[in-house]
Amino acid sequence: MATLLGQVNTILVFLNEQTVETVTESVTAQKARLALEQAIRKMVMLNNSWPWLQSILNAATWETDKATLDVSVLDTRFIRYANSHILEYENNREFFKRSSEPGEPRCYTRIGDDYFLYPYPDTTQRQDDTRFHVIQFPSLPSADNGEYTIPDEYLQLFRVTALTELAVTHLGDQQMAQYYKQEQQELYTYLKSKRMGVENARQTVIVED
Repeated sequence: MATLLGQVNTILVFLNEQTVETVTESVTAQKARLALEQAIRKMVMLNNSWPWLQSILNAATWETDKATLDVSVLDTRFIRYANSHILEYENNREFFKRSSEPGEPRCYTRIGDDYFLYPYPDTTQRQDDTRFHVIQFPSLPSADNGEYTIPDEYLQLFRVTALTELAVTHLGDQQMAQYYKQEQQELYTYLKSKRMGVENARQTVIVED
């Protein structure tokens, strides 16, 4: 797996800068780390359909009918109960017309980062059976030897995105920035077509004789 220090040093090499033994060793290394983190956040926010961002979670906390998810969750695709049914979404006005009651949840509404369920799961087992299918932001390493949980080919895209930014803000080199911008677009197009190919393959039904 790729480490924080390894990625920072790779960026420094492409910028023709001296590599470091720790990320805090130089201002340039810290700039590289920040640029990479910003590139990841920006690209993930714009492209949250990537399969490796999808997770299945339980709520972080429950308060009667209100569930709160982990702060890393970007969005919720759907909520499934006990592998038996998907909860139906209702707008706030319709949802709060009824009184809360315990039981197996059938529908939900959302206010900000809070999810309200009806009926609400009143036991630990029912809460555990309520699974949130979400888009989750990847955890980013904080230590030099910390590893990214991002597939290498996507990490390459984020690294090139960071280089596009640093070529301008650090080097003031528009020509280099344009070079990395072109590489970024090519990588993005490749990853997009690859994802579409996987999704189409999953939808293909093979009939055997």
